[in-house]
Amino acid sequence: PLLRYAESLPESLDDKARFDSVVDSIRTKLGALVLKSWGMDQEIISIPQNIGNINYCGDQAVSTVDVVLVAHFHNDFEEKRQPDLEFLANVKSFQKLPISQFGSDASLELIESAHEEIGQIMGIVAN
Repeated sequence: PLLRYAESLPESLDDKARFDSVVDSIRTKLGALVLKSWGMDQEIISIPQNIGNINYCGDQAVSTVDVVLVAHFHNDFEEKRQPDLEFLANVKSFQKLPISQFGSDASLELIESAHEEIGQIMGIVAN
């Protein structure tokens, strides 16, 4: 659907910055529409609508949306190679997770540990 939409705006395909701008402008709505067409429940449909929303609060209980949002922010840290622990501490979804009681750096340590374990498992599987 995204490429079909972009094809209707041929000038956007010639300019990466412009194409990225088009993607950014429709990705939340498009993501929600795709998930809805797949018959997902409302909680899952709300993920693309809230991606990047540091103030998302939802219910009091930790939800799938909270976990995905926190994972999204961690992914941003990895891409930028610069974790912003103060930023993470202010993310409402992170505050709901039990690991938040140990501080923002605890989640980064957990991810690093998981990376190491995954690397070890991949090494075993590859041999």
